[in-house]
Amino acid sequence: MITLLTFTAVPAVAFAQRSTDFASLVQRITTSILNPALILLMGIAVVLFLWGVVKYIQSGDKAEQRTESIRFMVWGVIALFVMVSVYGLITVIERTFNLDNSTIPTPPQFGGSSSEFSVSDFSGE
Repeated sequence: MITLLTFTAVPAVAFAQRSTDFASLVQRITTSILNPALILLMGIAVVLFLWGVVKYIQSGDKAEQRTESIRFMVWGVIALFVMVSVYGLITVIERTFNLDNSTIPTPPQFGGSSSEFSVSDFSGE
């Protein structure tokens, strides 16, 4: 918990940035901390799985080494599953609360005449 607090508070203090609203704070935390950490952990999980595969191939007929290497592979797959699930959950949260910049629609601009108003103003493009 202290580590999470440190990772979320230190960038704001170090760069003297103030978050104007909750959405920008969550988006900054997601893009600067969670996404890189998730990519790192996914890489570690892939290496763990591949290490298990290599140890499984090298073990030959030794049953004890084979079970240990199978354990590495299983934990690697479990770690990958958890990381992909967390990434999916983050994506669902971002899209549910419109925290992604590409999905936040821009408000329509109403001008002096009706010709300046179009349906594309509501599409978010």
